Parts: sequence; structure tokens; C-alpha cells
Amino acid sequence: MVKRDIQTSLSEDNGEEKAIHDEGKPRDLNKEGTKRLKTKSWFRQPTANELNRLQETENLFNSNLFRLQVDEILEEVKLKEKIEKKFSEWFIVFKNFLSHIPEDETEYDLTEQTLFKQLKVKLPVSSELKKTRCTFKFHKFKDVDIVGSYSLGCAINSKLKVDIQIAVPAETYTKNDSINYRYHKKRAAYLAYIASHLVKLKSIDDLQYSWLHGCETKPILDLKPAGKLGNHLSVRINLVCEPDAYKFHRFSSARNNLRESWLLSTEVELNAGSSDVGPPTPYYNSSILSDLTAAANQEFLNEILSKSDNLKQAVVLLKIWLRQRNLQVSGHVVSSLVAYFVKNKRINNIMSSYQIVRNIWIALKTLELVTKGISLHKGTEPVPIEEFHNHFPVVFIDSTGYYNLTWDMCKGTYNALRRECELAVEMLDNGKINSFIPLFMSPVKPLFQFDHILRFKNFSSVKDSILSKAPTASKVNYGVSQLALVVDTLHALLARGLGNRADVILQLVEADFSWPLSFGLILNPEHAMNTVEKGPPANQPDAEQFRAFWGDKSELRRFQDGSITETCVWDGEAAAERRTLDSLTARKQLSKGGLLYVEEASSDALQAFDALRRDLRQLTQLPLDISAVHHLCSAAALPCRPRPARPRTPPGGAATHAHSNKWARAITSYRSHSGKWPGEIEAFRCLKAAFHLQIAERLHKQYSLATQAYPTHVDVLKNGLVFRLSIAHPKEITLLRKGVEGGVAKYRESDESVKLQCETFGPTVCLFKRWLSAHLLSPPHFPSTLAELLCACVFVRFEPARPPSSPTAGLLRALQCLLRTEWATEVVVLDFNEDMTREEISTMEQQLSTDESRAPICIATAYDGPLPGEWARGLTHAVTARAQALARSTLTYMETQPDKKPELRPLPDKLAEEIIPIVEFHPVREYLQDLRLLTANALTPVEVQGDTKYRVNTAAIVEDFTTLGRGLVKDVTVCA
Repeated sequence: MVKRDIQTSLSEDNGEEKAIHDEGKPRDLNKEGTKRLKTKSWFRQPTANELNRLQETENLFNSNLFRLQVDEILEEVKLKEKIEKKFSEWFIVFKNFLSHIPEDETEYDLTEQTLFKQLKVKLPVSSELKKTRCTFKFHKFKDVDIVGSYSLGCAINSKLKVDIQIAVPAETYTKNDSINYRYHKKRAAYLAYIASHLVKLKSIDDLQYSWLHGCETKPILDLKPAGKLGNHLSVRINLVCEPDAYKFHRFSSARNNLRESWLLSTEVELNAGSSDVGPPTPYYNSSILSDLTAAANQEFLNEILSKSDNLKQAVVLLKIWLRQRNLQVSGHVVSSLVAYFVKNKRINNIMSSYQIVRNIWIALKTLELVTKGISLHKGTEPVPIEEFHNHFPVVFIDSTGYYNLTWDMCKGTYNALRRECELAVEMLDNGKINSFIPLFMSPVKPLFQFDHILRFKNFSSVKDSILSKAPTASKVNYGVSQLALVVDTLHALLARGLGNRADVILQLVEADFSWPLSFGLILNPEHAMNTVEKGPPANQPDAEQFRAFWGDKSELRRFQDGSITETCVWDGEAAAERRTLDSLTARKQLSKGGLLYVEEASSDALQAFDALRRDLRQLTQLPLDISAVHHLCSAAALPCRPRPARPRTPPGGAATHAHSNKWARAITSYRSHSGKWPGEIEAFRCLKAAFHLQIAERLHKQYSLATQAYPTHVDVLKNGLVFRLSIAHPKEITLLRKGVEGGVAKYRESDESVKLQCETFGPTVCLFKRWLSAHLLSPPHFPSTLAELLCACVFVRFEPARPPSSPTAGLLRALQCLLRTEWATEVVVLDFNEDMTREEISTMEQQLSTDESRAPICIATAYDGPLPGEWARGLTHAVTARAQALARSTLTYMETQPDKKPELRPLPDKLAEEIIPIVEFHPVREYLQDLRLLTANALTPVEVQGDTKYRVNTAAIVEDFTTLGRGLVKDVTVCA
């Protein structure tokens, strides 16, 4: 314990603070012998470093929170110093072992299995390379280097793979080894020779072959260090070639190094020989150039990225962002892009990592690497960039000027990259959200990322069909890499067929053919449902290609603007039919007339409502005119309940019975203002009942509509649908407030605004409500308005992906939102029309978070007034937990069995149109409501060892259930 003098605040002139022990001895210094900090108060002024950091945050980052989150994630993914030290010690032993591999003067005939017989190791080449004839002799390599992200300081500790590079000596290859995969076969033999020695090393585990970026002709060695170090990282051994082995121009994109006679001929024809050179082989050439230019490009990246830690942090952030989106863009390409923008002074070393990432996203979304490639080469290009564009879909030239870094990147991957960059910039510019979470922390799975996923289950037949019909030039270019040929061919076919209907067509494949090939489609909401595909004019050369592609679907049409073009017209009147992929299964099962599209039924209801509104506004001989008519149900936004089936017309035209589950669409009408409305609530209601009688009479006489008047409303049959009309007047609210305290919450035209922006919103809500109903979670368990707001979250707070263009994708995202959101601690505020500021949203979130009486799922809007989040008041924690468990099971099922076909029921041929059915009569719903109010004697006393105990009176409960459900309930089963 330390006693202090009375003076606790010292100025600089007062000298050091005096502290004394209990014994009264002074103590001027602490244990380390340093003086205490002199302060004027307990709250000192900020230091110069803190002020500089605050200024940097204001100038270089989005917000204080964003900087803290960036610093935290960078620290989290950074490799620990202890692991780095252990790996350095392990690498010294590993490198020393490799350096003791002796020279071997033996020549191995690679056409035979001499390498396997003598070294007892398998040669990692495909069976297609058996025709390649060459001999191999092992020449000792000079050095073993660590390359890649680990050497650049851009590694991520999660699933870390350290790249080790060994340069194969130039004397290993001969001049003619550049053709017909001789280089690749010798490279594989060199790797197998090293593997034959590594199996003897005790400091490694799990040694196996793998493929570099899925290329079957570029094998690599994957291994794990022995011991605990192997739990943190793995090692990849890659072989490259010394730069002086070949001239770079030998592998330019316009030259041929894979003979057509070797690739497409049999063994007998190959022995006969052929002098034909064949078409260019840029894909084959790039597989060799990647090894020749590896050292130069690594040196170039070391020179650029070693200058700044901010550049390294930016590379790490970009790699995290790409990994969360499953985009197949290598870390080497990411580092090269950062180096390119540094070289062009788009970014610099002074910028923060946030600024660098933001500028790169802005630049990538505007770059056109498909038509205007970029280059890291200084000076005049040795190969014109137009030549690269003639052979590659995406062009990014390396520092040598000969090698395209994106030679194996599909056009779909690049389009997806640009789209994600554009979305990332939008999230950064949106100050109302914390963009860090959706950018770097939220994984985007294909099931939620794409509107449709197109799968090829019988992939072998698809592959054989493409390989048999592919042009000879394409076969020679891709060589034995059949996967790349199939993927690029199918992508080009889909892109041409879908046109502007799809923004992104991304291939989803593994490194080989072991998994069915699939493509993810992100639709364009403006053009996705077009039924007319406009082609070129008939007098242009492209018209013949258009006709050849579409076949019998192509026809010549004249349009209103006077143009005459080739056109492809698709059948489809309903919106669900125009979503071609959605209706394929339904068309196979049922005829077109036997299908009822709920989405179109909702549109029909809106059209019927508009017609009824016009009729009401034009009614004559009424005491007061009708000034306005509004929807009271959710049909205005299309998230309505599925349209019930119309009553059937029995044979002979006899009277029909309506379905008891028919329901009415509630609408309200506002009357003109008048001072003659009564001042008592009962008199007011009687006058409304008189108006209901007059409205029903005038609708029947003036428009011949079937009507039925009631004291509280009027039922009107319009276009086969029942509308329930009631009268509203502001004076009634005033009269009601006299007896009821509190105001009336407003909630109107919020879902409508979402529906106008996203046509998929309505069908998504239909599916979600149907999902809730199928799992017995319909209202009042899960309130209807809450279900609509939960679906609105997908379209209003859509990060990290854009709003879905498919109802199925919208349903899956709604289930994901229900499952992944921490409702116990998180509050969702929906700003439908962007009327709220960031401060207002934060204030509402803070108020609701501290409210202990809030609902288990709290979704607030700007229209809630004094009662925010009231839409989920009927929800319980048990129902919330049950809904989340069902959502988890549903998403798991959809990921494992996505091709389950729906079971559909056909409609009757004849429907009764002019009969008002029984509406708002739901026996099951009423029965359940009675059960909720039931207060049965659930417990009965029993004597147990002299004490009175209670047990469940099962017999009485079952009897009450049966009595209340007489005529409705067949049996009550008690489950143990």
C-alpha cells in the first residue's frame, strides 16, 4: 500500500511526485529506476503519435471502426513468429537434404517404365502422354528458394501453403523438347526423381502429387512438415526452368509447339510422320512460359512489394476478399495487379491499405482486360498486345512482355471479378452500413450467390460431345487439357445463348472430372425475362451465323422502328414461364393449361383491384363520393398468400359449393369530407352500414357485379376474386381515441417500394410464407408482416451480394438471414426509401438493443412511429429456435439434394366465375384458436407413498380435443 501527499496533481515546476511507504520512507523511483510520468491531471493530453494516428484515420480510412477492424483481421491472419521460427529451422534441414541429392548419369527411357522400376516411384503424367518419346537424365539443381506469398510477406495463416521453387538446369532439356509435351514429361520425371529421395526424409509427412492450378501437365509435390508444424502449414514444391533454356519468342502466342499429327493421330500414323506445323498453340505455349518467366516475375514483385508494409497488407486484404467469394484468382495475379497500379502511379507507398484496396477495386471495375489488356513490361512491347487478344479472353502481360499472366483465366471469372469490385465500391460508399463485415467476414456460397446453378449430371456424354465437335484448332491449342476446352466451350455457348439476360456465367469445377460440371448464373433483372432475342439485319454476314446458331427458332421479323432483323421468339406469357430455367421441370410434368402460376395470379389480383377501384370512383347516386381506395392486405406488394382455386362448375350447370378456405382481399375506401358525420361511435358505425348497402346496390346495378353487404364491410366479386370493402374516415379514429389510449401505428407503401425496385420480392415472400406454413409456423406463431420484413432484408440489406433475380435464390437468402443473424443481440433496421441517416439508424439500433421487452426477432422500419419493432410481438423464443432449426435443415438439404422435382396438382377444366364463394371461413384455424384458449384440467392428483402428486390428465385432454373438433378431427394420437 502507498500513501500519497495531499497534492495529487503536479505541474512541471513542482518536481516529481513524492510517494511514501507505510513506514514513512520516501520512494521517488519505481522498481525499474525510472521517473514517474509528470502529468497535470489524471486525464492527460493526447500525445503527438496519437494525434498523428487520429489524423491518419480521418484521412486514410473510412472510419475509426473500419481501421480497428482492418488492424484486427490483419493481426489475426498474420503468421505467428513462433511458427515462422520453426519453419525456418525446418527449411534449413529440408534444403540441406535436397542439396545432398547426388548427380545421376543414368539415362531413363520415359516411354518405358524404367524410372518406376529403378526408383520405385510413379511418373505423374496422364495417359495421353504415352506417345511422347524422350529420355531423361537428372542434372543437379543449383538452389532451392522460397517464393510466393510467404517470401513477399503476404501470407495468410489459414490453409497456408509455402511455395518452394526449384529451377531445373537448362541442360536437362534439348532444343526439340519444346514440342509435343516432351518438356512436360521431363519436368514430371525430374519431380518424380526428387520425390524418390524425399520419401526417405523423416521430417516430412503426407507426400503426394498434385496439379498446379488444375493443369494436368504441371504436377507439383505437396507435403506436410512432421510434428506440430504440419498443423499450421503445408509445403508445395514447384519446378521451373532456367531462363536461358529457351528463347522467349519461341513460345509466343502465334507459334505452334504441339503438332496436330501427334495429338490427333494414332500410334501407327504417328510413326509415319508428318511435316505439317498446324495452328497456333497459345495455351500450350503459356504452360511452358510460366516456368521460364517465373524467376523474373518473382524478382519484379520483390522489388515492388518490399518497399511498403501497406502494399503487403493490401494484398492480404484482397486475398481474403477473393477467398470469401470463391473466385479462382491466384495470389500471384493479385500481387501482380497491385504492382501494376504502383508502377502506373495509381497507388503509392504512402497510402493506407484501405486506400490501396479501394483504388484497386475502382480501377478493376473500369478496366477492360477483355478488349484493352495491360502490361508490366517497360518500354516497347516485344509482342503486340493485339496478338494476345487474338488468342486469350483476358490479357495481362508480365514484366518480360511475352507471358500472359491470365492465360488460364476464363472470361466468366473475370466478369465475376469486375462485378464483385463494383459491388465492393458501392458498399464502401454506403455510410449506413459497416461494410467491413460483408466484405471480409461473410463467406458467399454459390447457393446464395447465384440466381440459378446449371448442373451437368451426365458429364461424360457432354464431354464426349464437345470433344467430338470441337474445331481442330481448339483441340490442338488445349492439347490434353480437356477440362479447359470443355469449360471454355460451354461458357461461350451459354454466353451466346443467354446474351444480356445474364450478367455473370461462372464455371464451378474441380481440378479434374471427378465432380459434375456446373455453371452459376447471375441474371440481369432488366433483360432476364425478355421473350424476344433480336439478331442482326438480314443483309449482314452475322445473320447467317445467327440462323445457324438458333436453327428453327430463328425467323425474320419487322419491328415498329422499321428495322427488319433475324429474331428468336420464345413462348411464355406468365412471368414464371419467362424464367425459362424455373419452368422446365413443370413443363415436363404438366401441360401448359394445367399450371397455375401464383406470381401471375397475384398480378391478376392487382389488375382486378385497379379495375374495381375505377368502378368505385365512378359510382353515381351516392350521398358522398369515394375519394380514394387503398389495399389493406399485402397483395399490393405481391407477397400475398397463394391465390385459392376457383370453385369448379359441376356437370349440367347445377349450383356449386365454394371451397371453405377461400379468403378475401381487404381494401378500404375514403369518403369525401362532410360535417354531417355523427359524433358517437355507434351512430357512426350505423351510418357506415348504410353506406355499405348503397355501395353494394350501385355496384350491382351499374356494373352487374355480384355483391353482398354486411354491417362492417361489403364483399364484391371481381374477375373471380372476392374483395372485402370497408369505409374509413379520419373522424372514426378520433372517436376511437376517446376510448382507447395510444395512437395507431402506420405501415403502408413500404413493401410496395421494394416490389417496384425488385420484381422478385413478391414471389420470394410467397415462397417463404409457404415454407412457414408447410412447417406449421403460419400466423399467429410467425406473424405475416414479420415474414414480409424478413424477406425485405434480402433486398434492402443485400450485402455481400446483389438482390436476387430468382425467387428460389431469394427464399434461400431469407432462410440464411433467419439462421445466421444473432437475433438475441442484433437489431435489423430497414430503411426502405433511404429516408434515415446513419445517426438515426444507430440511435434506433441502440434503443432497441437495450429494450428487454423486445421481440425475439426485432426488425424495425422508419414507419414504425413510437412502437418500433412491434411486428414480431406475437413471436416466442421457442418458435424462433424452431424456425432457425428448420432453416438450417432446409439449407443443408438444398446443398446436398438440389435437383428434387416438385409435385404439382393439375387444375380443373371448368371453373365457376360468377358465384360468390364462402370467404374468411377457416375451420381449422378457428379450431386451433379454440385450443389456444382451452383451460382443461390438465393435471389430476394421485397418491404416491402417502404424498399427493400430480400427473398429466391425458384422457381428459384428448376428450376435450375430440369434442371441440367434432366433425373436423378424425383421431387424436398421443405420442410418447
